[in-house]
Amino acid sequence: MRKLVRLGLVSGVTFFLFVKCDPCKKLAKSKSIAEKDSAAYCYFNNKNFESAALIFEELIGLYRGTARVEKVTYFYALAKYNTGDYITAAFYFNEYIQQFPVSTYSEEASYMIAQCYYMQSNTYELDQAETLKAIEYFKLFLQLYPKSERANQANNQIKELQRKLAQKLYNQANVYLKIYEYQAATIAFKNLIKDYPDSPFREEATFKLFKAALLYALNSIEEKKEQRLVEAISYFLKFESTFPQSKFLNEARVLYSQAQQQLKKLKKTN
Repeated sequence: MRKLVRLGLVSGVTFFLFVKCDPCKKLAKSKSIAEKDSAAYCYFNNKNFESAALIFEELIGLYRGTARVEKVTYFYALAKYNTGDYITAAFYFNEYIQQFPVSTYSEEASYMIAQCYYMQSNTYELDQAETLKAIEYFKLFLQLYPKSERANQANNQIKELQRKLAQKLYNQANVYLKIYEYQAATIAFKNLIKDYPDSPFREEATFKLFKAALLYALNSIEEKKEQRLVEAISYFLKFESTFPQSKFLNEARVLYSQAQQQLKKLKKTN
């Protein structure tokens, strides 16, 4: 008998703790839409985003065609974001913008689309499709809401993502240089300097553009050599004037001297 009483007490305490730990469960099981609605926000506020998302998804169908669907759609997307399902979250934030372009959460939803792609952005060695999309959506957000409180944050995130793209391009250019693909290296370094002028790789890329262009010229057929040497020398002069204190300047001057000597020989021969 004592065992049964003790068991009953333990069960009661367990049930009490279970209910206390999940205060939203009773509301979630209700057939009332209003109580389901309360359960969704209850779970959301308690950071149980998986459960919140399940109920918000159901409520989108139940509220379709009513004013209430606006808020539910936004919070469903936010719940999915917080579960790490950035693909679904981006889709529903975009749906929200399409359906409610001027509404309570339009600004936040616009930022969150970009944030979803930002969270999916790979390290620079891998594919950068999501990085490019994130930059695109951050720029769109800044066009729509230039005075937003998130404007500085969005600008900083764009710079961070652009640095990743610059690093990928810089590494590719270096690989071309190492495997003697001098024309490809020249193009890649040139694109890096043009597309990412504020990147931390600019100084070294400007030096290596000259180096790659010079090696490309020296390994060219005779008919093309003079023209390409002149072009390489122009890259050196630009590098020297832009970075007069560069740590690469001594090496660049040695290469420049070689380029001039080769050019003089060619002109004598011609």
